[in-house]
Amino acid sequence: MYDLKNLEIHYKTERCPEIRTVRLKELDFGPQTPVRMIGINTPHTGLLNPHFTDYDPDQNKWLIYYCVRHTPMLSVLPEQLLELLARYPETTRSR
Repeated sequence: MYDLKNLEIHYKTERCPEIRTVRLKELDFGPQTPVRMIGINTPHTGLLNPHFTDYDPDQNKWLIYYCVRHTPMLSVLPEQLLELLARYPETTRSR
């Protein structure tokens, strides 16, 4: 659920049914701020902001491969495309 008034995201997943919250107003979206990340199925519950970690290209690659290989309609994507998708975040820059 998106709480636009309080700038929060509340969600749960099939694998992790307890509610998790991300407070967007507590995140720094500045162009010089390092990118941070958290897995959608993190074992943490409640407020997730303290559990974000610095972006890790290897974790991103694992996530791309895992999701594609476990989604039947995507499993036919070629290896070269997966590599491009996994490396894409490193090709972007803020201005």
